[in-house]
Amino acid sequence: KHYVQLLLVRPVQQRPDSLIVTDDNLVEFAVAGVRAAGLTPGADLTIVSLANAPAIPPVNGDVTWIAIDNTTLFDACLDCLNATRRDGVIPPPATMSLTVTETA
Repeated sequence: KHYVQLLLVRPVQQRPDSLIVTDDNLVEFAVAGVRAAGLTPGADLTIVSLANAPAIPPVNGDVTWIAIDNTTLFDACLDCLNATRRDGVIPPPATMSLTVTETA
């Protein structure tokens, strides 16, 4: 919270217009730091965060989430392990899509 607040209590020209949070466990504190600096998340500053779906944490502010569906990832890992056991060959890499969600 305090690091974000220090980053934002600057003149408008020196202040960032967005914040990227790479750990969804820290978003709540980042939003609190934005509010402590007297700014409104989503209006004065865009916040984007990675998240582990389907367990996106509740946050009191506008956040754009880049979510990785861990259920799908886990299922794909199990499919790869089962195919390797069955065929004795490691399957080629699979691709997954990301979901971007905006919350208020």
